[in-house]
Amino acid sequence: MASPNFRIAAQLYDPIPLPISSQTSDNSFSIRLISVISQPGEPINCQLWAAPFHGAATAGYFALSYVWGDASITEEITVNGLPFQATRNLVLALKWYSRSEYVSHPIWVDAVCINQCNIPERNDQVQFMGSIYTSCWEALCYLGPDADEKDAKLFHLISALCQDLDHPDMQSENPSLTPLKDSFYSTLVGNLGSVTSLLRAPVFQDRVYWTRVWTFQEAVLSPAAPLIIGDSVCYIQDIERIANWVCSDRIYSIVRSNMVPEGVDAKVWKLVAGVLLDLESDTWLADIILTRKQLQLPNTKPFTRLCSLVVRTAVRNCYDARDKLYGLAGIIDIGIKIDYDSPVAEVYMSFAVNLIGKTDDLCHMFLTNSNGQVDSKFDIPSWVPDYTCTKNFPLGNYHYANQYAPSTAKSILVDGKTVQVRGVVMDAVDDVLPYSPRPTGVTKHSEIWQQSRISTVAQSLLGKDARNILSEVLTAPLYINPKTGIPLLQAVLRLLSEETDIRYGVFSTEPNSTVRPETLPILVDALMADLPDEEPLKQMWDGQHGDVTLEKAKEILRQILDEKRLEDLNLSEVISVARVAHDAQHSARDLEMRRNPFVETPLTVPFHTKTGYIGYGIHGMQKGDLVCVLGSCSLPVVLRMVEKGQYKLISLCHVIGAKNGEVWGWGREVEEFGLV
Repeated sequence: MASPNFRIAAQLYDPIPLPISSQTSDNSFSIRLISVISQPGEPINCQLWAAPFHGAATAGYFALSYVWGDASITEEITVNGLPFQATRNLVLALKWYSRSEYVSHPIWVDAVCINQCNIPERNDQVQFMGSIYTSCWEALCYLGPDADEKDAKLFHLISALCQDLDHPDMQSENPSLTPLKDSFYSTLVGNLGSVTSLLRAPVFQDRVYWTRVWTFQEAVLSPAAPLIIGDSVCYIQDIERIANWVCSDRIYSIVRSNMVPEGVDAKVWKLVAGVLLDLESDTWLADIILTRKQLQLPNTKPFTRLCSLVVRTAVRNCYDARDKLYGLAGIIDIGIKIDYDSPVAEVYMSFAVNLIGKTDDLCHMFLTNSNGQVDSKFDIPSWVPDYTCTKNFPLGNYHYANQYAPSTAKSILVDGKTVQVRGVVMDAVDDVLPYSPRPTGVTKHSEIWQQSRISTVAQSLLGKDARNILSEVLTAPLYINPKTGIPLLQAVLRLLSEETDIRYGVFSTEPNSTVRPETLPILVDALMADLPDEEPLKQMWDGQHGDVTLEKAKEILRQILDEKRLEDLNLSEVISVARVAHDAQHSARDLEMRRNPFVETPLTVPFHTKTGYIGYGIHGMQKGDLVCVLGSCSLPVVLRMVEKGQYKLISLCHVIGAKNGEVWGWGREVEEFGLV
C-alpha cells in the first residue's frame, strides 16, 4: 500500500547526508529527529532535521515506541510546514509528548524520521534500528490514551514496591518483609479488584502494544523504558527489579513454600509472589523481561539466542510479513540482508537455509512450524516456517530422541527447495483427536475450559468415558502395553505434564521420575467436571475429606501408579486422596495447568500409533502419517509421503517412549527423507 505521504516525500526528505552505501559498524550513518514545537492542546507541529548518528547519540534523544494502528485512518499534523498524514495512535502519542516533561528534547519516530517511500533508505535505517533504540536516553513506550483507574493504581504499586526493595528487611538473608506488612499495600491491592497477577494484569495483557514485533524489539533494547498509559507512568526496569528480587534465593524459597509470610496480607503476597509463576508462563511482559536478561548473559550461544528470539516473536504481529524476521535484526544478527524488495517467501527461505547452516539440530527451526504449513499464503516448502501463521506451540527442547543416532543419520543437505535428512520410521499414526478450537471469548485461563480440555484429551487417549476412567482405570492394576512397555495411565499423565522433569505441588521436593502422581489430582478434577451434578462420584468429590492426611493422599497416589500393584484400590479412597492433594497444590496447580500442552494451545492434538504409542503434535495430522525420528532432530517428527522418497513435514511431536534415543536400539533401517 502506497504511503499517504508519497506526494510530499520529495519536498520533506532530503537525502541522508552520509552515503547510505558506506554505512559501517562504526556508526557512520545519519538519522533524522523531530522536535514538537506546538503547545499542548494545539494541532501537532514538528520540525524535522537530519544529524550524524554519533552526534545525536552524544547530544541525547528519546525514541518513541508505539503501535502504528490502522494505516488507513490518519490525521493531519505539520512537519516542516508540510501537511503530514499520521496514524491516530501516533497523533495521540505526540499529543502526550507535547505536554510531557520530555518535550524539550528531540525524539526519534520511525513513521516520520524514515522516508517510508524510499525503499533503499528504509532498508538501511531498519538495519540500524537496534543502535537507535540502544543509544537513546529512553524508549517511551506508549500503550495508549485510555487509562483505567486500576492501571494507575497498579503503576503506583509497582513504583512503591520497587522503592521498598531497598529496605534492609527486604534484602536480608532471612527477610522479614516489613514494608509489605504496611496497610498501604493491602489497601492498594484491595482497590485493584480482580487483578491478582502482576504480569498478567489487563494493562500488560490486553493492550495491542504487547502483541507487536517492533515494540518487542524496542522495549528489549532500550536502556530505560517508561510504560505510558494516559498520564500514568511506570518503568519496565522497576518490574525487572521486582522480578529479580522474587527470583532471588532468599525469596524464591518462601514463594515455593506456598506459605504466606507472617504479617503480610494474603492478597498482597499472592500478587507479589505470583511474579514467579508469571515469569514461567507465556506472558507478553515476561518475554520482554527474560529477553533483556538473556541479552546480558555473556556466554549464551548466538544460535541458541537467535532461536529463542524467533520463538518469542513468532507469536507477535506486524503489518509487513518480512518484519517477523527484520524486527529481530536490531537485537541479533539474523544472517540475511534486510531488503523490502525481496518477496516474503524468499526472505523466509533464506532465513531457514541460514539456520540450517548453523545447527545440527533441526528442532530449533521446526519449533516455529505451524499446522503443517496448510495455512501458508506463500509458496514455501513445508520445512520452512511461515511466521505469519505460526502459533505458540508448546514443545520444549528437552527431548533427546536423536541420542545414540549413528553419524550416518545426522546429515542435512539443502538441495534447492528440498532438504535431505536421514532417520528411522518409528510407527504410523492410527488415530488423531479432531481439532477443536477454543470457543470465541474463552481464554485459556478459564477453569471450565481447562477442565473440559483435559477431560476430552484423557478420554481420547485412554479410550473410556470420564466415569469409567474414574471408576475403572484409576482403581484397577495398571495395564502395561506389551509393545511399548509403558503403562497407558502413566503415559497419559506424562503427556499431560509435557514430560517435563520439573516437579511442582505436593511432590516438588521428591526425586524426579517419569511417574507423575502430582498430575493425577488435576486429571480427576477435570473428569469430575464432566459428570452431572447428581452423579454419586461427583458428590463424593465434593464431600468432606478432613480425615485424610496429605501424607496418606501422597501414598495412595503413588499406589495408583505402582506397576507392581495387583489388587484394586477403593474408589472412594482414591477420590478422597485426589481431592486432598488437589486442594493442597495451590499455586503449583495453576502453574501445572498453564504449562499443560493441551491447555496452552488448542492447536495441540493427541494421537495413537498403530502399535500403541501415544503422543501429541499440531493439528493437521491424519491417519497414516509417519512418526519418524531423524538423526538431525532432537524431537520426533510427523511426515506425510508426497511421492516415493519425498515427504511433507507436518509437525514436530512428543511421543512417550521416544525421548532418550530408544528407537536407535530397535535395529530399524536408516532411511533417507526428502522434505519438500
